Amino acid sequence: MRKKPIVYFDNCALERLIDEGRSSKVLRQRAAMQVLMAIIDRGEMRFAASTWNLDEAREMSGEDRERKLPTVQRILAAASIRLDAAEGVDIANAMLQHEPRTPHRLRIRDALHLGIGVLRQVDYFITTDDRLRKWANARGRAMMLGRLRVLLPQELVGEIGHAARHEKEEE
Repeated sequence: MRKKPIVYFDNCALERLIDEGRSSKVLRQRAAMQVLMAIIDRGEMRFAASTWNLDEAREMSGEDRERKLPTVQRILAAASIRLDAAEGVDIANAMLQHEPRTPHRLRIRDALHLGIGVLRQVDYFITTDDRLRKWANARGRAMMLGRLRVLLPQELVGEIGHAARHEKEEE
C-alpha cells in the first residue's frame, strides 16, 4: 500500500479558505485550497498542523482576528498530525544562519514553518506567499529542505490531477 502524502499549510494558505478577496489569484487559490481540503477529508492525504499555526492565527489583528480565528481553529483541529513548533527551531536557525542580509531573505516565521516540515518529513508545504515559494525553490535550497516541496495550492492540485490521469492510463 502506498503511503499517503503529508501536507502542511502555512497560515496564509489556510486563511485563503476564508479570504473574501475577489481577484483572480485569490479565487484560484481559494478553489485549490477547497480541493485540497476535500482530498484530506476523503483520507487520500494527511494534514499536519503545528502549534505555530495556531500561535500565528492568534496574532491576527482586531477585526480579522474576530472574524477569522474561529474558522482557522476549526480547520487546524481537523489535522490528523500535530506538530510542536519548538521542534523546528534548530533547523530554522540553520536556515537563517546561511541567509544573506537582504530584504528578500527568509523571514523567521517562515523558517520555523519550514523547519517543522523538514524535521517531521512532510511531503508538501503549501503557501500562497510567492516570496517564500521562490526562496524555497531557488537553486541550492533543495538540500536544505530535503524531500519537502514548497508549492502554491493550485500547483499541488495540478500535480494530483496529473498523477491521477497517469494512473488511469496505466490501468
